[in-house]
Amino acid sequence: MKDLQNIVDNMSHVGTIRNWEDSHFNEYVVTGIQAGPDGGVNRRIGRVVQVRLKGGSFGTELVLLRHPDGILTSHENQSFVPLKGERRKLIENVFIDNGVCDDDPFNNAYTISDGQPEKGFIILDDAAKRLKREDKLNDLINDN
Repeated sequence: MKDLQNIVDNMSHVGTIRNWEDSHFNEYVVTGIQAGPDGGVNRRIGRVVQVRLKGGSFGTELVLLRHPDGILTSHENQSFVPLKGERRKLIENVFIDNGVCDDDPFNNAYTISDGQPEKGFIILDDAAKRLKREDKLNDLINDN
């Protein structure tokens, strides 16, 4: 636990993820500072499971993280810094020691609160989904 606290306390926010890509799936990250009783080290370190673009408050991303204790939690209005090198190896070993493996499938569906389940890794917001449907429709029209 002391090693985890050390990682969190000494994280630089250089390299914060700004544009989510499929390559970030299962990436180990540290979040920005969190307030409240669940804001400790176990909720600041996690493995990225799903990203909902503009799904969070104020139009930020809503990111589902699998934490070292196996709990899946949503995070919004946060920064996410990938863990590299020795830090990544240490966190990976903590997950393995706790019996939490990389077993979240890329195309798994997750439901947050009473919402609709969303399947996949990067989930577009409603406006982007509409644009994507319109693009497909335009492609169909132009092909005929």
